Amino acid sequence: MVNQQVPESLWPRAPRRRDSSGAGLPRQLSRRFDVKRVIGCGGSSDAIEAFDRVSGRPVVLKIQLPVEQGSSISGTFRFEREVEALSSIEHPHVVQLLDELDLVDGRKVLVLERLAELTLEDVLLRMGSLAIQDLVTIGLQLLSACTAVHQSGWVHRDIKPANISIRMVPRLKVVLFDFGLALGVRGRDSVVHSERATRTGWVLGTPAYMPPEQIAGSGATPQSDLYAVCVLLYEAATGVMPFGGQGSELLVGHMNGVCSSLEAAHPGRPCLADLSTFILRGLAKNPRDRFRDCAEARDELLALKKVHGSRWAREEMLRLDELADLG
Repeated sequence: MVNQQVPESLWPRAPRRRDSSGAGLPRQLSRRFDVKRVIGCGGSSDAIEAFDRVSGRPVVLKIQLPVEQGSSISGTFRFEREVEALSSIEHPHVVQLLDELDLVDGRKVLVLERLAELTLEDVLLRMGSLAIQDLVTIGLQLLSACTAVHQSGWVHRDIKPANISIRMVPRLKVVLFDFGLALGVRGRDSVVHSERATRTGWVLGTPAYMPPEQIAGSGATPQSDLYAVCVLLYEAATGVMPFGGQGSELLVGHMNGVCSSLEAAHPGRPCLADLSTFILRGLAKNPRDRFRDCAEARDELLALKKVHGSRWAREEMLRLDELADLG
């Protein structure tokens, strides 16, 4: 792939600060919801933890911002696309849209399931890398979620550890959320309008997990989400990113760099060699050289687990024993 200069305008602006007390909840919502706290402030919406007195369950309210607080036309369109995307996807590893409300001023509110507070980003910051059994479980669940997203006619475009909720007990479960950059791929009109709504002068998404074609401006496809999942799995397996650096150096690494095998990036874990070919195939520069889709990738990963799962468990137990001896 040809080397390309990456302009500084591709990098997003810092988010604005807003009141995080939750005191500004519209009166229309306060009749039904008890506000707990603001848990996120985005460019087009605020996320508020609340209790729904009607359903008797904790929820998250994603409230569209009014124009005077900075919600642009493109931000409004992205919010509406998120509503459309989540309305069409139903999967245990994708955040569930419980209800959609309209405020008297025309703004929309999404009522979402309340996920575990812990994200995969939190786990990786604390642990560095994951046990291979957990890594494979996460990979299978994410690839299953992405398959559902793509079959429903969407590309997520911002798969990263911070957008993945994780629950460790009673069983490990991850849930993909934040569809603010989702792109419709059900027909040419959906793609054109979605791209028009999200082109604001910089790359949309997170550069560390962004595939070459998205960086180069060729558009995102289901294979782009697959690439992001494999970046995430590489990071979770080795404790390092496949491509280092910052700014333009990082983006050019995705477009032209060669990443090390998993076992080279994290010596001392022989079991990683079993996953190296799988993950590196998902990181191919050309989308055609990756798996055909996330369903094929999931099937391949499941086959690897059936063949190597017992040995992975034994090797991880030995590794933990060695670490305990060192401690």
